[in-house]
Amino acid sequence: MEKFFFIIIFLGNLSKIAYGQNEEPISKGNLLTGGSFSCNIQKTKEYEPITGTKPRLINVINNKEFHTELNFGYFITNHVVSGLKTDIFILFNKNTFPQDTSLISIKNLNSSLTVGPFIRYYTKSGIFFEGSVTIGLFNLEADDYIKKWKGYSLCVGIGYSIFISKSVAIEPEITYLHLNYPSYGILENKIISSGLSFSFGFQVYINTKSKLLSE
Repeated sequence: MEKFFFIIIFLGNLSKIAYGQNEEPISKGNLLTGGSFSCNIQKTKEYEPITGTKPRLINVINNKEFHTELNFGYFITNHVVSGLKTDIFILFNKNTFPQDTSLISIKNLNSSLTVGPFIRYYTKSGIFFEGSVTIGLFNLEADDYIKKWKGYSLCVGIGYSIFISKSVAIEPEITYLHLNYPSYGILENKIISSGLSFSFGFQVYINTKSKLLSE
């Protein structure tokens, strides 16, 4: 939580020295469309305690994680945009561990597709605050095993719009995401996951009163 407050202070100071926010893109009646993409590749090795000259490798976990977020909104008033948000998450997981004299590999595919409303408020300095609620399907595929279930997510965030033209902005954002869905093993059980994440978004601001704003 201390990191969250530190970033709020950092963005506030950045807005004072960066530029004066152009308010035309965030005016009533305009449209907002864009999204973000992130990729994370991770390899984890698990060892037994040292029993001889060195620890014994018992498991290797390879994760490939892809996360895409798309949104479309309408400025219901100056500085406030509301619309729909789609969140796509894909995780490839491979576990490799020795068994007797051979290696056994287990592959899993976790994915989710959620959709829901979002609302965002912009300050004159370029900082924005965002909140969203999405619901959708979660999916697990492991060899011949396939399981699908429903869940929901809550998300709040703070970011900063860096306009590279009058209509296009790059937006670093820190978010707090809360996921709630049934356990794929026992559906009566619940899995709750939450935490902070950092992403870079790309947004296009469309002026509906004239043509698309450009430099």
